[in-house]
Amino acid sequence: MKKNQELIIEAKKEDASMFYLYNLNGQNTMTCPLLSKTNTVNLKINSVGVYIYKIVTSSGEAQTGKIAVF
Repeated sequence: MKKNQELIIEAKKEDASMFYLYNLNGQNTMTCPLLSKTNTVNLKINSVGVYIYKIVTSSGEAQTGKIAVF
């Protein structure tokens, strides 16, 4: 992804969730609520690199992955 690009997140079901983005030092760089089945997150990131995301549903389920920003 490029810096300041929008990320579209599609959920399996409409459920309140939270999106967290961490740098490789473990610092939380972004927290964003996901309130619908299709969500748009504006990645206002100033630094290029690899970031770790975590999505946590209201039931406590979590999904993680990596995002490369260039």
